Amino acid sequence: MENKRINLYSFCKKMTKLLPFHTVFYVISQGLGALIPAAQTLAIAIFINSVSISNTVQSSSSNVIFSLLLILACVFFQNIMPVITRVVNTSKRNKLTLHINHILLKKQMNLSYQYIEDNNICNLIYRVRDNCVNYFDEGYTNVMNSLALFVKLASLMVIIFKASVISGFIILVMVYPLLLLAMKTGKANYVLEQDAKTTKRKYQYFFSILTGKEAANERNLFGFSKNMTEKYNKLFDVAFEKEAKIINKRYANMKSGSIITLIVSICIMAIMLPRLFRNEISAGLYIGLAGAVLDLIQSMSWQLAGMMQNYAKLNRFFGDYNQYMELDEQAGAEDEPERMSVTEPSLEFRNVSFRYPGTDRYILKNCSFTLVGGCSYAVVGENGAGKTTIAKLVMGLYGDYKGDILINGRNVKAYSYGELKGLVATVFQDFARYELSVKENIGIGKIAQYFQAGSEKNEIENICDELNMTDWIRSFPRGFDTMLGKLEEGGVDLSGGQWQKIAIARLLYSKASINILDEPTVAMDAIAESKIYELFQKLNIGKFNILITHRMGAARIADEILVLQNGAVVEQGKHDWLMNIENGVYRKMYESQRQWYE
Repeated sequence: MENKRINLYSFCKKMTKLLPFHTVFYVISQGLGALIPAAQTLAIAIFINSVSISNTVQSSSSNVIFSLLLILACVFFQNIMPVITRVVNTSKRNKLTLHINHILLKKQMNLSYQYIEDNNICNLIYRVRDNCVNYFDEGYTNVMNSLALFVKLASLMVIIFKASVISGFIILVMVYPLLLLAMKTGKANYVLEQDAKTTKRKYQYFFSILTGKEAANERNLFGFSKNMTEKYNKLFDVAFEKEAKIINKRYANMKSGSIITLIVSICIMAIMLPRLFRNEISAGLYIGLAGAVLDLIQSMSWQLAGMMQNYAKLNRFFGDYNQYMELDEQAGAEDEPERMSVTEPSLEFRNVSFRYPGTDRYILKNCSFTLVGGCSYAVVGENGAGKTTIAKLVMGLYGDYKGDILINGRNVKAYSYGELKGLVATVFQDFARYELSVKENIGIGKIAQYFQAGSEKNEIENICDELNMTDWIRSFPRGFDTMLGKLEEGGVDLSGGQWQKIAIARLLYSKASINILDEPTVAMDAIAESKIYELFQKLNIGKFNILITHRMGAARIADEILVLQNGAVVEQGKHDWLMNIENGVYRKMYESQRQWYE
């Protein structure tokens, strides 16, 4: 299951290599289990013939004992094997889950960022990630069961062909349309199942709103539980109807096939009656064959049809899996940040135009500007002006743009991803909140250095001192080692402002050449936000800082302000200079917010 296209043959080959012990066990157990029906048929025939036909006492009793022992052995095997198989299945499932999750996690970690914001790709990712273990597990079991069923059918067919060639041919002819129907049903059911699962993800989202901690306060404040419950119930009913349709369709197809096969079974037994009357076959063999034919027909109409449906679904899933594995990956995604010595950092955009994948509107259009190190900059503009997009392009998250982006005079595309990680650090508005310790939450900003014994403690504490965080951190039960969130017992919840300071401390600890704050304090009021930015500026004097904000009061503290409008920089300069531009964009924006600061 490496990042290569997979089909049924390669799937079987890789599963056998991954699960050698389990494969040997299933081949032996399923092979023996497949011979049981034929063995029972012969045992019943021998038993009936032995007790009904006059023979020597010694010969008759020995055949009766042999047939009874054979029947008992078959019954014992059928009862003990399911217990052993369940134990082996658990081991197989655990090993398979670990292996597949490793592949999926590695793929997810290396996936190009552009796919994260593509709804169609996200749905594909969910389909593969949520179903992969189940489909591979069931597919592997289906292969093993198919081998067993083939042995079972072959052994019974040999007995039936010996008794009646015509009956054997009738069964073979009947199988073909049943298999075609099963394949068609399997393909249709896969589409229906994925549609149902898409709906299921939606109602699970509403369930999380109704039960999750994040929405608890607003559930009580706004009283929207009834409305959300109605949405949940509606989607749940839709998903239930779709799943019921799948089950009903599968059952109807199998049931119709079962009725046909029952009629065929009766016809076959009628065909073999004349041979019984002519003493060409014994009564014991006839009765044994009757059971064998019924077993064979039922196996073909239910087990074989079910397996073919599963193969069809598995084949459709392979299509999704292959498409997912062929998605582009970000080179160096797993590389650790490479710290580079930069004396005079700079950032330049030259006629950069960019639109997000799958859209027609350009977020940036011929955008140009130059920033130099040792200064702090603010990027302002209305929502959708392209402020956050600039940060994403500088970080190398998107490469499909027109124009040139240069960091320190070198094209961004010429840097390795590890080098870019070392050069640029960003705190976004939707920054991550890790349920780790306080120290780990900050330390992952420079993870390699963090794990160097003793090197992180003083530096992290100094940063927290500067951000006025130390007092409330030391009030926690275990200080900097206190777990945040509710993942572990004794974990502590933080306020929004405290989490924001944790995120900023993480950025400062990274010691990147270019620091970007993309409205991480948006939940604060305007004055509190300005204070955080002023503190950040104080800590980063002489460094390359970019503040992205829609609040003019926060932008005012920067050395220089860039004003974005319609995807381009329309004004650039200091606050006072921009305020002197009559009918200027910045001046109008600032005047509209003046009451926030005065």
